[in-house]
Amino acid sequence: MKDREKTLRRYILALALGFIILGLGNIFYGQYKTKQYWDVLSFSADTLPATEDTLSMPEISKFVSKESFEEQVLRVKKRIDFYKVIIVGGQYLAASGGLAFLVWLILSRKIVR
Repeated sequence: MKDREKTLRRYILALALGFIILGLGNIFYGQYKTKQYWDVLSFSADTLPATEDTLSMPEISKFVSKESFEEQVLRVKKRIDFYKVIIVGGQYLAASGGLAFLVWLILSRKIVR
């Protein structure tokens, strides 16, 4: 019986650590990519003027239609939303790992006593 309990505790600890590591990885990567896409979005907002005056447009934007530019901005915003979901998923994974770690602590404490 002791071996089963020991094995169970090992599995719970491995699960907890795996969830915590995976969750933190998702959170950090999601924040990193979200920041990158926000930088792209802020840079892109500066390249297209509010007016239709093509003479004041930067050189590269002269060859880009306003519709395709707006499509690109929409695509970047969708990516930002995707990485926000990744961050929330990472938070849930890390919280689940924390709960599993708490269960492991409780089981370890009961068995030791």
